[in-house]
Amino acid sequence: RRIGRVHRALEAGRDVPPAPVAHPGLGPPVAADRLLFTLDPQGHLNNAKFVTFFEQGRIHYIKHLGLFKEGQSFMDIGVILADVHIAYKKPVEWGTPVKVGVRTLKVGNKSMTVEQTVVHAETEELYAIGEVVMVAYDYHAGKSIPIPQEWRDAVHKLEGI
Repeated sequence: RRIGRVHRALEAGRDVPPAPVAHPGLGPPVAADRLLFTLDPQGHLNNAKFVTFFEQGRIHYIKHLGLFKEGQSFMDIGVILADVHIAYKKPVEWGTPVKVGVRTLKVGNKSMTVEQTVVHAETEELYAIGEVVMVAYDYHAGKSIPIPQEWRDAVHKLEGI
């Protein structure tokens, strides 16, 4: 997994380029500095807020793929979060402009694994990198479902996988 490779490289003192902040066809990444920052007692962005930033990035990504349209019910999108892993690399100080990137790493039978980053909006310095597993889910039936072909086609068109 990339997180493990990045973590080991950073521990060894090697430079690691961040994951692409946004796929070239994705357009501008989500500017997370528009969100209300929640600070921890040390004056840093609270670690839980990274999960919120990741969520906002995924919603932007799903919209860009054309899988979620304005006015559509979230219950009809058919995706649920199954797993989140985040490696925090550097604290985000109050007022730091950040942006969130998303790219799909793998499309399985019922799940997709995406890589996400939080980076400085201007320098692209890496603050956090994570992997998220999303499962195709039928909210009305209350069960996971196979990844729809429409999703596979949209991801393949954008990511080439």
